[in-house]
Amino acid sequence: MPKLTPLEMKQTDDEEPTQPTEGYEDFVQDETIRLYEDETLEELQGRWLNLFEDFYDQKTDTFNTTKIPDIYDNIKYDSLHNRDILTGLRKIYIAAKNVANFVIPQEYGVFQTEKLMIGRAVVQPLLVHIFENLKRGMEKDPSHRATLYFSSESHLHSLRNVILLSDIPHNRTVATTLEAMEINYMAHCVFRLFLDPTRAPNDPLRYYIDVQFAPGATLDPFIFMGKDHLLPVSRPIPINGRVPLEKFKEFVEGKV
Repeated sequence: MPKLTPLEMKQTDDEEPTQPTEGYEDFVQDETIRLYEDETLEELQGRWLNLFEDFYDQKTDTFNTTKIPDIYDNIKYDSLHNRDILTGLRKIYIAAKNVANFVIPQEYGVFQTEKLMIGRAVVQPLLVHIFENLKRGMEKDPSHRATLYFSSESHLHSLRNVILLSDIPHNRTVATTLEAMEINYMAHCVFRLFLDPTRAPNDPLRYYIDVQFAPGATLDPFIFMGKDHLLPVSRPIPINGRVPLEKFKEFVEGKV
């Protein structure tokens, strides 16, 4: 495989490092140029230099792949908010997205058995709490009808893996498509409890759970960004609209 080249170097080892163009320092230090949220060019440069120093170790000529999510977050941020001033972002964005889409999911397991084991370790307490709140909806006068949980990206990856690698998905094609999707800001999972009054009290589908998952604001900012510098959030994708309550309980307990 070809040797990876430091970002500040040209493509051949026998050439000198690329030098800043004339007037570059004056441009960076020009405080009259303001970026999004009043960030200066000097602050932007410092943000990227710090990230680069953490990503690439010149002494060992190695890369720290744990910084790839941070690189992708930064380039997506600048693609949304600063692309009028910064040039060449489109190619960098595509490259960072492709690498991030490969690296980030592997942080939660490479093989399905690993994904399930890691996922269970991360979200099991959350699943139990969700199920307890869903059961309260069966009470005659429930204290609340909706519960919101705000969590980290790691919990969303783990929750998605646990759901998709269980018997919950109704359609394997949908599950495979959802597994391949990037998880980004505003990703969310929806569990809804329904009562079918036409069914007998002992019917497994008298109470059932509707499970949906939305990957968040994953669309290309160069195509879908609005005038407010925001991306639309994807609508939830149905995973299974009629999971019997008892089967969902078995899922929470790790039996299916």
